[in-house]
Amino acid sequence: MDNYLHRLDILLAKRGWNRKQLAMESGINVGTVQAYWSKNRPPKAEDLIRISRTLGTTAEYIMTGDNPPADTFLSPEVTEIAQSLEKLSREELIEVRAILRAYSLTYFRRAIDRPLRAAENPDHG
Repeated sequence: MDNYLHRLDILLAKRGWNRKQLAMESGINVGTVQAYWSKNRPPKAEDLIRISRTLGTTAEYIMTGDNPPADTFLSPEVTEIAQSLEKLSREELIEVRAILRAYSLTYFRRAIDRPLRAAENPDHG
């Protein structure tokens, strides 16, 4: 069962959500969301975009399994931390990176390096 429904189930489980919660969070009718599973009916394009944004992934990943974003399988809490890093100044990013390097948290360093590189090279981002 490696299809879009399976991937949706995995993404919902990651958040501890059920299908009703997906409908509520994405602004799609509950019956429409339920029909994806009960009638094996793929979502319309606009609903797919809403779902992918709500679940923090891409429509391509949901439908094909190809090219998942790097943070697709991060917890919502870690994703929130990574997103908040983008709001820090260059100096704050350097300080956070130094702290993380001291603790050898390479996983989080990667999350900081991307916005730091963008801050250091604004013409290339």
